[in-house]
Amino acid sequence: MNLARSWGVPPQNFPGRVALRRRDTSQEPRWRRRSAEHTHGRATAREALRLLGGSDLAAAALTADPDGCPVWPAGVVGSIAHSAPWAAAAVAWERHGVLGVGIDVEAVHPRRALLAERAVMPEDAAAAGPQSSPDLVATVFCALREAAYKCVFPSLRAPMDWSDVRFETDWRRGMCAVSVMPMAEANFSARFGFNGTSVQAICWQSQ
Repeated sequence: MNLARSWGVPPQNFPGRVALRRRDTSQEPRWRRRSAEHTHGRATAREALRLLGGSDLAAAALTADPDGCPVWPAGVVGSIAHSAPWAAAAVAWERHGVLGVGIDVEAVHPRRALLAERAVMPEDAAAAGPQSSPDLVATVFCALREAAYKCVFPSLRAPMDWSDVRFETDWRRGMCAVSVMPMAEANFSARFGFNGTSVQAICWQSQ
């Protein structure tokens, strides 16, 4: 379940590209962290664009819309996430049948378990099994639901409850079938991984 070492290539069945980068935060003052994470995320997005379409695509303007969503080059869908020291970005061509993509990266720590009541549905806990760390389980499903929300928000432009996103999860393989209640007929897939300290999750909508 370690996508951090394998995301130099796309997660299984994802018809796009993913970049995952780590930066040294040991000497970074707290007051610079927010801007540094933003810069790191944008650099990671450009790396993902380079992997998808070369240096010309990576050099394209990358702005934000009024809701704060990245505005990608024409014909591209994508998503950016950052949680120090990691940043991740996923991009794909619309012409390859990808209608949306969301990505998230989250550090595993004890406070995550406090979110379990809202973020972990009964079927999620059953898929993870009683032997799995509650902190890890909560972080995985927080990341998966955040990735799903980021995937659909550019289309819906409306808030969702975490219970609106449901998973059929293969915990061992890090794979999920996904249903999003406001888009019940849509085709979604998700993957997740754990690198020892952080969880990475990606969700995409296909035609």
